[in-house]
Amino acid sequence: MISITFASRVKYNPDSNIERLLQTALDTTTKEEQKQIEFLVKYDRDDDLAPRDKSFSSFPFQYKTAVYDRGEGRNFIHHFIEYMFTLHDPKSRFILVLADDYFFTRPGW
Repeated sequence: MISITFASRVKYNPDSNIERLLQTALDTTTKEEQKQIEFLVKYDRDDDLAPRDKSFSSFPFQYKTAVYDRGEGRNFIHHFIEYMFTLHDPKSRFILVLADDYFFTRPGW
């Protein structure tokens, strides 16, 4: 299993595209692989444009979120990464940290 974690800021960030990230993960993995992927996402409390968990119910991945106050963890990004690590599935063997504008292009990445 792989846990993919990132901080997301949608408001005032035209590059943010979580739906594209999830769609490309779906497009480049098999159904069996999709059962082994989870997304752990941190949002800011004041980001009223951030998608809600139900927005991703059509995706087969596990999806967990955490919400921080605006700017909390900004100087020390490792704090939120460490916290998100505590939420990972115990079966996970790999942790991937990326950004909300990332997308997958190669099958079987």
